[in-house]
Amino acid sequence: MGRYGSKLDELNIGLCKALYLASENLDLYKIIALNAGFIKIRGRSKNFFAHIQKLALDAFVIDICKIYEKGGGYELNTIPQILAHLQKEQLEPIAPKLIDTFIQKYGGELPEPDAIIERLKVVMRMFTKKNKSHFKSFKYVRDKIIAHSEFGAYEDSLPSYDVMEKLLLFGIDFYSMIHRAYIGGVPVDYKRDKRVFHSARTLLKDLGLKDVKEDFDD
Repeated sequence: MGRYGSKLDELNIGLCKALYLASENLDLYKIIALNAGFIKIRGRSKNFFAHIQKLALDAFVIDICKIYEKGGGYELNTIPQILAHLQKEQLEPIAPKLIDTFIQKYGGELPEPDAIIERLKVVMRMFTKKNKSHFKSFKYVRDKIIAHSEFGAYEDSLPSYDVMEKLLLFGIDFYSMIHRAYIGGVPVDYKRDKRVFHSARTLLKDLGLKDVKEDFDD
């Protein structure tokens, strides 16, 4: 029996929504970057696309900071808060093997039957530590450039697209694992539901670009 409507379900739905916005923002940033040559040549719309790309990047920075935020005296729909809730409630997983798969993917040891949450927290700490400098860059841009306009702050401090995608995919994998392992049912398929990306692709085709580039070269 699943846990639909539970507090864990509500927390994970909140995380899902934040991840969805982050995914759409990164997709929008990506498709504009990939097709910047055509946009520049076309001329008349380049300022519009440049502005939209900047807004998408700023939004993604905020999204990532929200998804991994630890919080203070209030609850958040974030990865650390979901882990804290699991530990507090000592919820038993419906499908523990899916937790094993997640932990194996991100470099942790297989969980012992009585220490699943601790193993997940170890994996989270390992991932956070490995990407510490990247998270620091996101928070720097969020605090000093997006939320405030601090004198002397430098905006070109963000990591590469590959890093942005990696941080997003960890969050998506975590959300999906929680949904399948603790709540039950099928999680949102982020690879299929790319409405903003598909809309941007259609717009570029309407502007005259026959072969819209959708992925970076290997």
